Amino acid sequence: MTHLWEIDHPYYANEGNYYEAGHHNLVSSWDEFTTTTWFDGDRDLNLLYRWDWRKPGHHEWTGAETLLLFFMLQRKAICCSVEIRVTEADEPRVRWFLEDCAQTMRAIWEPIAVSPPGAEEARLRGEVAELAAENATLERALGLNEGAVA
Repeated sequence: MTHLWEIDHPYYANEGNYYEAGHHNLVSSWDEFTTTTWFDGDRDLNLLYRWDWRKPGHHEWTGAETLLLFFMLQRKAICCSVEIRVTEADEPRVRWFLEDCAQTMRAIWEPIAVSPPGAEEARLRGEVAELAAENATLERALGLNEGAVA
C-alpha cells in the first residue's frame, strides 16, 4: 500500500482563502484535530475536497511534517484549510478519516459514474472533434470570425 506522503496530487491548493484572511487553521497534532468539528462534523457541510501530506524528502518538501486538509463549507461557500502536525504513526487514523470523507465525495459524483477513460470516451471525443471541424467549416463559409486569431 502506498503511504499517504508518497502521493503527489496534480497541481496544488493554496492554504486559506484568497478573498478573506483567517481561513487557515493550525493544529498542533492529529490527536488535537480529532477534538474539532472538522473531524467529527457533518461531512456534507464541511466537505473535504483535497489533502496533502507533506513529509521532508518527498516532493521537494523540506519543512515540518504536516497534513494539509482543504475544506469547502458548502452552506456559506467558504473555502478554508487546516494544517496539522503529523507523524508516520498517525497514518492509519488519517487514512481512516480520509476514506470516510471520500464516501461523501463519492456520493456527490456517483450519479455520473466516474470511471477510467475507455472506448466510450474515445468515441465521444471523436464526435466532438468532428463537430468542431464541421462548425469551423460552416463559420468560414458564412464569413464568421474572419480575421480572428486561431
